[in-house]
This record gives sequence, C-alpha cells and structure tokens, in this order.
Amino acid sequence: MKKLSTFIVALSLILGMAQCKKQETPATPQNTEGNLVHLTVKVGNGSRADVDPSNGIVSFSDGDKLYVGYDKACVGTLEYSASTNKFSGDLSLSQNGEQPLHLYYLGGDVNQVGETQRYIVDIYEQQFNPYPVISYGTSTTNYSESSKAYSTTLENQCALVEFTTNRILKETNFYIQGINNQVAIDFENNTITTTNTTGNISLYPETPTSRWAILLPNEEEVTVTVNAVGYIEKNITIPPVNKNDFLHGENAVRFELTAMEADDPLTIEAAPNTNGYISVINPLQGMKYSKNNGEKIPIESDIEIHLEQFDVVQFYGNGTDYSGTKIVSGINMSLYGNIMSLVDEENFATITTMEGASFAGLFAGNTCGFEASGLLLPATTLSQDCYSSMFAGCSGMSDTPVELPALTLAKGCYSNMFEGCDMIPDAPHLPATELVDRCYASMFSGCGTIEQVTCLATTITGTDCTKDWLDGVKPAGTFTKAKGASCWTSGSNGIPSGWDVYEY
Repeated sequence: MKKLSTFIVALSLILGMAQCKKQETPATPQNTEGNLVHLTVKVGNGSRADVDPSNGIVSFSDGDKLYVGYDKACVGTLEYSASTNKFSGDLSLSQNGEQPLHLYYLGGDVNQVGETQRYIVDIYEQQFNPYPVISYGTSTTNYSESSKAYSTTLENQCALVEFTTNRILKETNFYIQGINNQVAIDFENNTITTTNTTGNISLYPETPTSRWAILLPNEEEVTVTVNAVGYIEKNITIPPVNKNDFLHGENAVRFELTAMEADDPLTIEAAPNTNGYISVINPLQGMKYSKNNGEKIPIESDIEIHLEQFDVVQFYGNGTDYSGTKIVSGINMSLYGNIMSLVDEENFATITTMEGASFAGLFAGNTCGFEASGLLLPATTLSQDCYSSMFAGCSGMSDTPVELPALTLAKGCYSNMFEGCDMIPDAPHLPATELVDRCYASMFSGCGTIEQVTCLATTITGTDCTKDWLDGVKPAGTFTKAKGASCWTSGSNGIPSGWDVYEY
C-alpha cells in the first residue's frame, strides 16, 4: 500500500528573544515574567490541506496555524504567511530546558475543551474547504533559553482516500456516515486519540467519478453509509487505514449509487450536524407532510417542523396553485424529489403538464445553506409564471436542479427564478428551443458565481424573453448554444460579453 510520503516535511525553527535573525517580523519584547518568546518557523514547501490527488502533495496557505505544546501545556500558535513563507507568533514558554517543543498542524474545526489543555478537532467538513490534514512533530532538541535554532519533522496523522463511483454531477453533495471524524489533542501528555467513531464526513468532488476524503486511522475495516443528494443511500466497506496512507487508483474505495426516481416525493433532508425547524406558511388546502416516512399529516395552517441531522420531510398535496405558499428553512438542508407530489399525491410521477402559477416564490428568500441538484421539475408543458421567483434571494443555495426539461414555455414561467442566488456555479440545462414573453427575464440576475450556461434556444422573439437574464454573472464563463443558432446577442440580455461560446 503506497505511503503518502509527501506529507512528511522538514521544518526549521528560528528562535529569538529580543531580536530576529531577519527583519520580516519585528521583535516582540518579553513580558514581566520573562517567559514570552517570539518564534518564527521557516518552511520549505510545507505540508497543508490543499491536496493534489494525483500525488498527495500538499502546501501551506495564508493563515494556517501550528499549535505548540511545551511542558504539559499549549503555549500558543504560530501563523503562516505566504509572503514570507514562514510561521510566526508569540509563545509563552517556561525556562524548563528538559522538554522538546511539540508542534501540531490541526486542519479542521478546532475547539478547546473547558479550561483544560485538551483540544477537539472535527474533520467533518471537506466538501468545500481544504482537506483538514492533521500532522505532528517534536523538535529534535529540548527547548533552552539560550538556543536560537530548532528543527522538526511534521508527520501526517491521517489517510488520504479516493472514493470512485458511477458518473455523477461534481456539484452533488456526498457524505459518509458512521466513521471517525474527531480527534482529541491532549497537550498534557501529547496524545492524539479518536473521540467519535460514528460521525459524518463529507467527500470532496474532484471529478464526476472521483471523490476524496481525509480519514482518521482505523485498524479494522468499517461499514459506513453513503448519502448523496438525489440518490438512494448505500452501505459500503472501507478497509483498514493507517496514518499517512494514500489509497487511490486500484486501492480506491469503489461503489455504485442509484438515482432516485420520479416517484420520490418532494423531500427536504436535514444536513449533518444540524438541529432546527422548517416552516410552511400559507399552505394550500390539501397540503400534507410526512416525517421520516411516517403517516401523512394535513397542514391546515402555518406550522413549524423540527428536524435533526438526516431527518427527512416529504410533502404531498392535491392543489394546482401554490403561488401564495412558502417553505422556509432555518437549517442547512438538501432538497430533492418530484415537485409534482404537491399537485397530486397519488399520481405525481406521471404528471408533465403544469396548471396555474403553481410554485411561484415557493422557496424564495431562504438564506440557510441548501442544494437542489436532486430536485425534479418534470413538467414539459408550463403555465404562466409557474416557477417565477421560486428560489429568488436564496443566498445559501449552492446547486440548482440539473435540468429544466420543459419544451413548451409560457409567459414569465422562469422569470426571476434564481435571482440573487449568488452561490450557484452552473445554470440548469435549458433545452427549450422557442422562448416566449418574459420566460427567462432576470432568471439568473445577480448570480455572481454563475460561470456556465447551456441553452438550446433557436427562436428568441418573445418580448423581454431574456431581459437581464444573465445580468451580474461572472465576467468570464462558458456558454453552450444550439448548433447553428444565430439568434443570440451579446451582453446581459444574451450571451455575456467575454464568455467563451461553444456549440452543443
């Protein structure tokens, strides 16, 4: 099994009391007890969380910290600066010369426990942040007040593991449940131990078929559950891993996931490590909900539904116009399933024609984090304003439905649908060829992370059909149009200026 040797990095430490060897960082005076020392760590290539999965190489980033232990206590932190390629900071050191310095890089969420010298490091979140590498080393010589230089080697305490699966959108959120995701750092005896063996870890999307995660060591194989938005959960087995392992390629953990079908109702799933409420405001008569696959409960007035991590709420109804109804979340969540379960709770899987302004503004204004790549909007024939402002102002929305499959549009049907959703990177696939009055007006206005659009329109004659539809998106991006389409203009009402254009 290949070792991740590139995680092991030599560091040289320069110690100065009232002076510095170089002037990049000013000297720090001693305090009245005479135990405040200014310490600078000079780094080579470094060791940090921005991992290149092809070889396991990592590098430090601005603001990274080393926690320093000495004489059974944490004596402070050192912060990395890319401009000087050094760590620096003030440490409160005793004059005991019989102890080495203990240096920890603690990538992840670090919390001190009470007044003790015990720190808990949570490595759960790996979806959007750098990999939370944990590494440790001691100085090769004991601390001495007269000594000016020290050296150490940081050794990775985790394993970098590749998970390969069937082709799935990179933007789809993945989690593994039932695995170590916390360690305790005890500065009194300088131990690193796992504290939560049934936790959750998100997987980092490297490609549509490859996910990655930093895992804590486990001596035996462990069975975990994979959750992916829009897919049926699956149990998989992770082999034993040692610290500094690099499992990839033929040693990767392989699994297949099955997509949810159109007969899955509209569902909200609470994200890991969440606890709170979702609210239903102005429910349409006949609307119902089911929590964790329990009985269907009528929603006869405004309600709040309490959810904890991985709880699910499924929605049903027998109405045609929810334009006055709002579903508001106070927690991070995933949104998936067939929206048509609100229209016909029994036959929603086969409905493809919309009536009325069915879902206008339904989720508008949600600011908590959520993604909706598993949400199905299956209607192929739309009605006026049916999806208008559906997600407007959802500043926490990170992904949209994969496709808006309708081929027959109606006036204002998608107008302002994602206006102000500034975290979404890609627009849904838009296969409709004929655009009608205001159908896409301001659809992605204010979506400043949008950088990719596929739109197959060949007839753009409806009044204001694309007015400001891409106003405020990224200055550079990719636009894919129908082959031979010559109907597009340049700018926020057409293809954004400066974007690359390709044919579908």
